[in-house]
Amino acid sequence: MACAARKEPRKIGDKVAALALGALLSFPSAPAAAQDAFGGFIHNVRGGVLAHDRGAFSSNTEDGVDINLEIQFAEPEWQAWDYIFSPRPIIGGNINTVGDTSRGYAGLYWDYYPIDWLFVGGAVGGTIHDGELEESEPDRRALGSRVLFHLAVEVGVRFGETHGLSLYADHASNAGLVDDNESIEAAGIRYTFFFGGR
Repeated sequence: MACAARKEPRKIGDKVAALALGALLSFPSAPAAAQDAFGGFIHNVRGGVLAHDRGAFSSNTEDGVDINLEIQFAEPEWQAWDYIFSPRPIIGGNINTVGDTSRGYAGLYWDYYPIDWLFVGGAVGGTIHDGELEESEPDRRALGSRVLFHLAVEVGVRFGETHGLSLYADHASNAGLVDDNESIEAAGIRYTFFFGGR
């Protein structure tokens, strides 16, 4: 009976993943006019495929692949924003394809180009998830609290004016603020469609 209950989220996850991947693959062929449609409001859209529960602090308890989707907005043109090195506000999510923990997140993203075609970036923010809070199931992470801190790092290359490909990893935990704090991570490859410059 437990197996039957487990299969339904997998089917739903597969459908969501297929739709997300279809949307992602349609971005490279977007017409040039789409770059002007947002009036500088959106800087870029990123998406990729991540290994779920894989990282420096993960124990590979949960399964599946995550579909990552992220929108990075143009940095606000506020003078005070320069004091924190003009990060871009972001929203995004990791959708797990087999019904394990999925997450939505928001935060700030900084990047740096040591050379024209190479970028390194990182994000800080918060995330909310649909996973387990306590150790109730042996194949699920005990994340302790519904809202967690979110950190991410990325290294990538940019080609043409509108495309990028990168290695990406993120980490979410409650930083030990509650007893259960197993944390959860993901790592993989992302594609970027740039609407704006650097």
